[in-house]
Amino acid sequence: MDSAGTIFDIYGGDSNRIESYYRSPSAGAVFIKVNGSSQAVLNSGQTEGKRALGYKTNDSILVTDGAIAGTDTICLIPNNVVSLHIGGLQGGNVQLNRAIKKLAYYPARLTNAQLQALTEG
Repeated sequence: MDSAGTIFDIYGGDSNRIESYYRSPSAGAVFIKVNGSSQAVLNSGQTEGKRALGYKTNDSILVTDGAIAGTDTICLIPNNVVSLHIGGLQGGNVQLNRAIKKLAYYPARLTNAQLQALTEG
């Protein structure tokens, strides 16, 4: 298994981004950065499994395999993103080097129950 990889990077410059990644052997996480300040770091505690991220201002959640892995109720969301990178960061480093079975984007924040249902089973 690779020791690191980025699943996706919603990019608005290094100071404004949302990134989902894993770091072996047992850490998977999402971080949100706005104007250079970390807004949320949501840890799943595992590298494998189905994940869902829900985010809006002051309401971010990471769900893994049907269970809430982390929440943040005091966070900003970058509003000037310009690109989405799948399987790596802007600039091509920290590539995933594994398969993504499904990646979906919903234009509105799903409820926690909907996110849990998406990642069960």
